[in-house]
Amino acid sequence: MGLGVTAEKSNISSSNYARWNHLEWVAVDRLSSSGVSSMLRSVSVPVVLLALAGAVGLPVSSFAGDCGPCAGGGYVADCGPQYVTQTYTAYRSELRSRVVPVTVYKSVAREEAYTYTEMVPVTTAEKRMVTEYQTVTKDVPYTYTVQVPVVTAEKRMVTEYQTVTKDVPYTYTVQVPVVTAEKRMVTEYQTVSNTVDYTYTVTVPVTTYQKQTVTRYRAVPQTVTEVVPVTRMVRVPVVDPCTGCCTYTCQCVTENQTVCKTVCQTVAEQCEVTVPVTTCTTEQRVGKKVVCNLVPVQKEITVNVCKYTTEQRQGVRRVCEVVPVQKEVTVNVCKYTTEQRQGVRRVCETVPVQKEITVNVVSCQAVKKTGTRTVYECVPTVENRTETYCEMVPYTCTVNVPVAPACYVPYCAPKCRPKCCLLSCCH
Repeated sequence: MGLGVTAEKSNISSSNYARWNHLEWVAVDRLSSSGVSSMLRSVSVPVVLLALAGAVGLPVSSFAGDCGPCAGGGYVADCGPQYVTQTYTAYRSELRSRVVPVTVYKSVAREEAYTYTEMVPVTTAEKRMVTEYQTVTKDVPYTYTVQVPVVTAEKRMVTEYQTVTKDVPYTYTVQVPVVTAEKRMVTEYQTVSNTVDYTYTVTVPVTTYQKQTVTRYRAVPQTVTEVVPVTRMVRVPVVDPCTGCCTYTCQCVTENQTVCKTVCQTVAEQCEVTVPVTTCTTEQRVGKKVVCNLVPVQKEITVNVCKYTTEQRQGVRRVCEVVPVQKEVTVNVCKYTTEQRQGVRRVCETVPVQKEITVNVVSCQAVKKTGTRTVYECVPTVENRTETYCEMVPYTCTVNVPVAPACYVPYCAPKCRPKCCLLSCCH
């Protein structure tokens, strides 16, 4: 522990040793946290531990071994602890409120006059030279080449293939059917119908009338007045400063007009109606049905069995052959010869032509005008506002501190130091 306390584990039971060790730590922790750590220098820890041991009912004799109180000094079992009242100052945090001035910027609107420049369009007539392109047609002679066909008769040898037929004998094999009657056992299935009872389930609808509350919506017209901007064209006279002529131009003017319009609002109404409610119930019913069963029946029948036998037969068939034959024929051969011919074609040419025209030229003139606009400025103002802050407030606490008893002897007998003195007195 570092406080001059030693223990002889062989002379102390495990439960008493644990309680004593716990009391030692609790005493040091409470004295340190209570702000009386300075008394640890003036009050011995063994005295405090003996006082705490007496408070919890731990016998002091259990820590003295088998030699009793130390001869020539030590602790006496019947000495009780003594307490001294001490006062110390601690601090706790409390919430306080105060009023502080705060600078707030507010937007203030004001009207001011300003001058702006408006570009007014002015139309003047000017003469300008332009180039127009006109299309002129003329006939131009030209030479072209044509291919002229020339047909001539020529004799040529050709090979023709002629078909010649002849009869050729051949042998072929045929399958001759032979039918014999045989008796065989077959199984026939005859249908036997029986009437049986069965149970089936039907759904029977049942209709009842119930009253229900429904919400209906209807439209309620209301007349609302609002101001809408309307733009219209206004003829404005413009005087030409050079010629003095007065012309009119159209300008867009926006005005606010009050109009009335009808707005329909939906209003919900609760009403009670009677509606038919159909529910289905199931019923068990008994009916009859015809069940058909197939019953096998053995039967002997006579069947015709067809078997085939192979026979060789002789026949004659006609065969066609293609025979080549040489023949002289006269054919027309077409050949092309080139000829130069003269012709005339019409050609279109684009010719530029200079022409003077009058065009309207629109130029803009700057006109100074004066208007009024709204300007918003941020003006600082001081306002008093309440804020909450945390303040540390001192307060006084009183505690009882145990001190050394009057029967304490600050030395140990030499004969009980090795074994009996649990608490070291030479601290």
